[in-house]
Amino acid sequence: MTGMFLPSLRRVALLSSAAAFVFGLHASAAWAGDLPATPDGAAKVAAAFKTYGGVDADVKADGKAYLVSYAFTAPASLMGSAQTLKFDPIKVDLKIFAQDDGGWRVEVAGLPPITAKGTIDGDPVAETVTLSGFKKSVVYDPAIFGPRSGGFSADKVLIAVTSPRLNENVEVSGFKGSVTGAAGAGGTLTTAVHESGDGFTFKLSADPKEPAKPGAAKEPIEVTGKGGATSGDFKADGLKSKALADLWAFMIAHPQRADLAANEPAFKALLTSAAAGTPTFASTFQGDAYAFSTAKGAVTFDKAGGAFGLGENGPQSHFEERFKFSGISLSEGLVPPLYKDIVPTSVDIGVKISGFDLSAAAQEWIADIKLAGDGPWLAKEDSDKVSAKLTGAGPIAIEIPSSHLVSPVLDVTIDGRADYQVGGKPVGKFTIRIRNFDKSVEALNTLGPEAQQKLVPMLAMAKGLGKADGDSLVWVCELGADRVMKVNGLPLGKAPI
Repeated sequence: MTGMFLPSLRRVALLSSAAAFVFGLHASAAWAGDLPATPDGAAKVAAAFKTYGGVDADVKADGKAYLVSYAFTAPASLMGSAQTLKFDPIKVDLKIFAQDDGGWRVEVAGLPPITAKGTIDGDPVAETVTLSGFKKSVVYDPAIFGPRSGGFSADKVLIAVTSPRLNENVEVSGFKGSVTGAAGAGGTLTTAVHESGDGFTFKLSADPKEPAKPGAAKEPIEVTGKGGATSGDFKADGLKSKALADLWAFMIAHPQRADLAANEPAFKALLTSAAAGTPTFASTFQGDAYAFSTAKGAVTFDKAGGAFGLGENGPQSHFEERFKFSGISLSEGLVPPLYKDIVPTSVDIGVKISGFDLSAAAQEWIADIKLAGDGPWLAKEDSDKVSAKLTGAGPIAIEIPSSHLVSPVLDVTIDGRADYQVGGKPVGKFTIRIRNFDKSVEALNTLGPEAQQKLVPMLAMAKGLGKADGDSLVWVCELGADRVMKVNGLPLGKAPI
């Protein structure tokens, strides 16, 4: 869920602030026994914060707890030359308990506001994330270099972004989540995070630099929104957690770009090790009762959801996305009454891209980056080499899993696949199915004489090419290696591409 409300930089700040080496979080987890805190243990805790946080933490043994206080700042090298926002040091107080099974339990009760300042497009920007009533408890397992179990919650999460031309405010209530982690194959880490919130509100005011269209008057943008209960899940499998921890510790020890440049071979060796795995990532979200308003009208969704997946598997790497919206309603200010019946009330659409090589591209990127100086890490000619490695294996497959669009007079389903080899021509096959086609045509004929003049001949041809299947017409569209386009087996001529 935070993927909807917390951009990546904010999320990095949130997670890093609790402890640089703590990644996860289940308040109801069954804890192992706590060992007494000792001076030697305090020294180990302090050393861990120095290694993985780059901070001189104040650590005191108190009964069974180690009381830790420190100020965290993300290493400058982490953001590279693209850094636009700089986070202020974050003062954190927490308790750590050594477990009798080798784990370490970390407890946080409260965080100060997380702030960042910088410039974007020449404008000064300030950003603040405030977590009211924040609590976090996690068991970190050194054996897997990640969380074993844990949980977090906040009564409210407030996000504010301000600049001379922008004001953005987001409030999430009842925010909570949990995480689990376990050892995967080959010494990797598998981790899963669940997050949820009771509801959110959103407000955006923007004064654009330029008008939306040339010659038009510049209009300010005002958007407000709200949503009901929302939840999401994220899972990562095959993470080389030990290699990633070593890489992080190296960047902590060499926080400036010049430091990394002076140790470039060692840095690249660690990057190579961290990138040698074949991890997969998957996330989903779902929410109820979304409503957004603008000066021109409003749009609402009864339900919204989505899914994302990414897998690094050599030349068979893949990326996929899917979005679902139901109960869509747009006010007349956004849609003229004439078009109301053809505006979708339900959308379910997805895409999957495969056949590219993330592993080869990552290794080429590592080999080509140059850290000396202050220019881009990757030169333009080297970027082209990375792109060639990414797509060189091919062919790239673009798939549309069965996707569905519904309105009062339209019911369309589409699926298919196209293959493309860089430097070649695409080939593919897609199937389009429209239920109650005549009803759809009848509705489109009400759009006025000009629309009829353009649409009627096209619709007549489409009906003639369609193949009846129950209450639907079906079009199987093919493009072969001979460049001939076919619909339901009937050749229509050479493709223009």
